Amino acid sequence: MLQRPPDEGGGSEAAPAALDPAETMQSTPRLPPEKPLRGVPDPSQTREGKVFLGGLGPEMTPNDLTEYFGPMGTIVDIVVMRDKVSRNGRGFGFVTFQVGFR
Repeated sequence: MLQRPPDEGGGSEAAPAALDPAETMQSTPRLPPEKPLRGVPDPSQTREGKVFLGGLGPEMTPNDLTEYFGPMGTIVDIVVMRDKVSRNGRGFGFVTFQVGFR
């Protein structure tokens, strides 16, 4: 039969050793600041203020949305989703403003 060595200090298990933050930081690979991380948008090219529009009528056009949302800010893009076959509106779309929604 195997025998276990006696515990030192009376505890059931020893606590794990604390990690040295400086050692941990050195082992983490870093990208140079001039190269953005993959999948992270460049803030200078981020299009802010994309608003989802639901419950649109089937006859709604981008011009109708421009007329309604135009006074709220500079519009960068408007999309009304349409069925590929019938070309009827699917009831939703998006308006993207240049600098956030007011």
